[in-house]
Amino acid sequence: MDYQKSRKLKNSLVIVTVGIVLAMFYPIANQESLNSIINGFLIGFVGSSFIALNEVVFDFKFIRKLSFKGAVLYKTVLYCTFFALIIPTIVIISRAKDAGMSVLAFINQGGLSHYVFNEDFHVTMIYSLFATLIFIFAYQMTKKLGPGVMWDLITGKYHQPREEKVIIMVIDMNNSTALAERLGDIEFTNLLNDFFLEITDSIVNHLGKIYRYVGDEMVVVWDYEKGIYDSIFLRTYFSAKKAILKNEQYFLDRYGEVPNFTASFSAGKVIVSEIGRFKSQISLSGDVLFEAVDIEKHCAKYSTGLLVAETLIEKAYLPKYFQPQKEGEITTSFGKTIGIYSVSKV
Repeated sequence: MDYQKSRKLKNSLVIVTVGIVLAMFYPIANQESLNSIINGFLIGFVGSSFIALNEVVFDFKFIRKLSFKGAVLYKTVLYCTFFALIIPTIVIISRAKDAGMSVLAFINQGGLSHYVFNEDFHVTMIYSLFATLIFIFAYQMTKKLGPGVMWDLITGKYHQPREEKVIIMVIDMNNSTALAERLGDIEFTNLLNDFFLEITDSIVNHLGKIYRYVGDEMVVVWDYEKGIYDSIFLRTYFSAKKAILKNEQYFLDRYGEVPNFTASFSAGKVIVSEIGRFKSQISLSGDVLFEAVDIEKHCAKYSTGLLVAETLIEKAYLPKYFQPQKEGEITTSFGKTIGIYSVSKV
C-alpha cells in the first residue's frame, strides 16, 4: 500500500471539500440564483484544487522552511491572487453563455468591467480573503501542532486522562556532540532542523505522530493497531533513511557531513492526557517511553541502526524482505529485562 499517496489523496479531498463548502456558502446565504450557486461551486472547486496542489502535491520545500507568519502571508497573497483571477473568469464565462455570446464579445460590451466595478466583486474578494486567511491559519496550526493534535485539543478528547496502547519510536541523531563542536551552536541547530524536516514526511506518510523533540532526539507515536498493521512502524524507519540518502548532497554541501541516526521501537500502554491551562499539549506517560529510550542507547553496542523490543517483533507481521535477528537482552532503567531484535531490509 502506498501510504504517501493515500495520505495526500485524503488531505486533498478534505481541502477541496472545505473549499467548495466555503465558496457555496456565500451565494446560498444571500439567496442568490442557481447560476450563482453553481458558479460558487466551480470557484470553490478550482480554487481549492489549486490550494491542494500547492499544499499537498507539490509542498515546496522553500515554503516549509518559512516562518509561521511568512508562510501564512505568502499563501494568503498567492491564493487570493488566484481567486481574484478565477472569480471574474468563471462569472464572465457563465454570463456570456447565458447571453448567447462569446466571452470576448461579452467583455467588449463591458460585461467584465461592470461586474468588477459596479457589482459585488469587491465583497466577494473580501469574503475570499477572510475565508482563505482563516483556512491557511488553521492549516498551518495543524502542521505546527501535528496531525490530529489541534482537533484533539478542540474536542477535549484527552481532557480526562485515558489509557491507550501505542507503539513508540525514538530517533537519535548520531555524533551530535562532535557536530555541534565543529559547526557551532547556530549552524548545528540549522542542521537539526533540516534533518527533522527531511524525515518528517516519512513519519507522517506512515501514520506516525511526532510527540516531541528532545535535543537531537525525536519521539514518534502510533496507535498500536495502525502502527503494527503492515509493519508500518518499520517502514517508517527505512523510509526516513531513504529520505536522508536522497538529500545527502545538500547536507554535504551545507554542513560537510550527512547526518546518520539510530532508532528504537517499543510498544505498550500509556496514559494520554491534556496538560496545562496555558500552552496546553497532549502528554503521554508510561514505562514504554523509557523502555524505547533505553533500547535506543544499545544501538551502538550491537552496531545496528535499529532495535526493536521482542514483544513488538513477535506481534508484527513482517514481509519477507524484513529480516529480524535477536541481539540479546537488556535491563531497562526501571529494572525490566527485555529481548531486543535488529531488523535489516533485504
